Amino acid sequence: MQRLTFLKKQVDLEIDREVQKNKFERAKLQSKYETSLRDRQIIKQDEQIKFDWRVKIFLTVAITLVLLTALVIFLNQRKTTRLNKIISSQKRELEQLGRVKDRIFSVVSHDLRTPVNSIISFIQLLEGGTIEQEKLTKYASSLRNNLSYTSTMMENLLNWAASQMQGFNPHLESLDIEKVIAEVTRSMQDLANQKGISLNNNIEKFVTCKADHNMLSLVIRNLLSNAIKFTDKGGKITIDAIIVAENLEIKIIDTGIGLKTAQINHFNKPGYLGAGVSSLGTNNEKGTGLGLMLCRTFVGLMEGEIQVQPNPTGGTIFTIILPR
Repeated sequence: MQRLTFLKKQVDLEIDREVQKNKFERAKLQSKYETSLRDRQIIKQDEQIKFDWRVKIFLTVAITLVLLTALVIFLNQRKTTRLNKIISSQKRELEQLGRVKDRIFSVVSHDLRTPVNSIISFIQLLEGGTIEQEKLTKYASSLRNNLSYTSTMMENLLNWAASQMQGFNPHLESLDIEKVIAEVTRSMQDLANQKGISLNNNIEKFVTCKADHNMLSLVIRNLLSNAIKFTDKGGKITIDAIIVAENLEIKIIDTGIGLKTAQINHFNKPGYLGAGVSSLGTNNEKGTGLGLMLCRTFVGLMEGEIQVQPNPTGGTIFTIILPR
């Protein structure tokens, strides 16, 4: 009986060991399965990560290419717009220069013929020897006025032509403006006296600026000539200079008939070339219309600016701005 009980316990132990063994095997298989499943999931996740990374790289490259393409198109459009503006500006300049050229040919063909014919007629009268002294004086005065205009016209024409052919290279130096203005006003005094115009140089001594002596003298002479031309008898012309920051502003102020608002706006706008058109002065003085264009060209070559504004008391104020 005891033996039988012992054998039964032994059998139960064997069964328990088998059960435990089976449980262990099942647990081992379950763990192996779970490990395999987890490995597959990890591999799948790695593949998904790699795929997502490739997609990101592709999208980044694609977006970069699109942005670069858009930038290139934008820059090309800006370049095209800029070139179109330059071409349009050059076209306007060429058209303006064409009008100036036509005006110059008109001036040369007409206004040069008149003084030459006057000289020929005057010489013929002198050769005849029958002209009275009073008429001789009258003809000589008229001839002098014509030749004075012709001389000024030729000087402006030659200077403007040389500037357009880049024949002028300004020599910028420190100039005593009072001396330069005094030289010009002395040369213009007789012309002003003929119309009873007061010509005043109010610039103090030793005021300097950087400019080319010959160019600045020519600019001042043209502006004073215009001021005298368009100022009535008994009028007044004043030349002042003020220091503003790093610049010197030279002002030529007259009490003449002034300029129209459209003329002032036209002269002050960038790229002004003039049109070679002139109007008669208060004493029917003639002009070529090149003086202001020449002033604008030369002041620009001297790295300065020139502006015009109406004089509140009547007339005009031309302002030349030059570096000190």
